[in-house]
Amino acid sequence: MSKDTGRSYDELVAEVAELRAQLAAHEEQKVECKQFLHSEITQLKEARERMGLANMIVENSPAVLFRREASEDAKLVYVSENISQWGYDAEAFLRSEIRFRDIVLPEDIDHLTAEIEKFREQDVEEYTQEYRILTRDGEIRWVRDETSVSRDENGERLFNQGVLMDITQRKEMEEALARSEFKFRNTIESAGEGYLLLDADMKIVEVNDACCRMLGYSQDELLGLRTYDLATMEYRRFLERNRERFLRQDHRRFEGSLIHKDGHVVPILVNANILRDAEGKFLGNVAFVADLTEQKRRLNWRAKCRKACCRNGRRSFPALTWQVLPLPARSRAGIISTIWKGLMRNIRR
Repeated sequence: MSKDTGRSYDELVAEVAELRAQLAAHEEQKVECKQFLHSEITQLKEARERMGLANMIVENSPAVLFRREASEDAKLVYVSENISQWGYDAEAFLRSEIRFRDIVLPEDIDHLTAEIEKFREQDVEEYTQEYRILTRDGEIRWVRDETSVSRDENGERLFNQGVLMDITQRKEMEEALARSEFKFRNTIESAGEGYLLLDADMKIVEVNDACCRMLGYSQDELLGLRTYDLATMEYRRFLERNRERFLRQDHRRFEGSLIHKDGHVVPILVNANILRDAEGKFLGNVAFVADLTEQKRRLNWRAKCRKACCRNGRRSFPALTWQVLPLPARSRAGIISTIWKGLMRNIRR
């Protein structure tokens, strides 16, 4: 009190005012501090929630996350819990009780190791591998391994990290498709009929051996041509007249005639359709072509025989028989049978 007794009233009032101002400033700082702490706590909670949500998404997804040291032993330092989908415990890998190479199918280890070594030598930043693993129950599963490199500030490799995806279903579908394509290709190539696959411009993009034999060309010679290029003039006019109608039809059946490489005419029967995918999108025009040369020849001979039999009766049989001898045995037998039946009808008359 002795110190303050010498101070005037105005000085004391000013000091009180200053103290009150300092107190008010401290109160404002206190409020700002509370607001800052509240914001930090809220952000931390949100981060934890996001991390929890991310972990939940990862653990409930088919994608297994991993991180391993970029060293010779490639020790796992992290693997997501959902590796349990293959029957394994993530902690067992982190404790080195199980190494990842232990679950890789033995037949795939050598080429898998060789690929990783090549990527390391080439200093590749990202790479993808597909290989097989064994589940705890001994089931074989296909996985897709997408790995990237994590480096320190000096550019040195620290970790290899990435994602493992179970692609067994896709692989099974691919294998089934390959088997189906092989079966289809084998059927097409061994078929007696010609097979053509044409694009939107009606150019040949696929052709089988039967069609090549029918026309005397090699596959390389036929690819890129149009059937129009091989057609007789009569067949060309037919295609031109019916072009718009054929384009509106998914399925067509008609006869035509193509020119063999050696110049003779090959009569054909065409069964054609438009190939579409599941959504109806155009894929190509497919045509199965049958050579009608033998059928036309038999029909022509039978017509001649009937005409000759009806005109000349019994006397025509020997001459006609000698004429059909050069034909194949099956055609010869059918034509001679026709001649004989015609003669018998004339005799009965």
